[in-house]
Amino acid sequence: MAERSKARPKAASPGAREAAFQMASTPNTASDSRTIKIVLNGDPYLIDGDARVSALIERLKMRPTRIAVEINREVIPKAKYAETLIKPGDEVEVINFVGGG
Repeated sequence: MAERSKARPKAASPGAREAAFQMASTPNTASDSRTIKIVLNGDPYLIDGDARVSALIERLKMRPTRIAVEINREVIPKAKYAETLIKPGDEVEVINFVGGG
């Protein structure tokens, strides 16, 4: 039979500088790394990361001065693109103005 050593190292208990566990950080910024599903111009669309209207416009490579954005049938003023968050399930319409005659 194998004999166990009587001297065992003590389990390290958390000190003033370390915690017994780490809490998962809760992202509270618009640029967190989550993926949300929306409807964009009638088609399913996934947004990965920043879910602000301004970020969506950049991703679509559109010029903000030549478009109109509507979320759930409400027009979003251009001045609010950077602060308006798109939420899961939102219906987003982006209309691009073109010239012609």
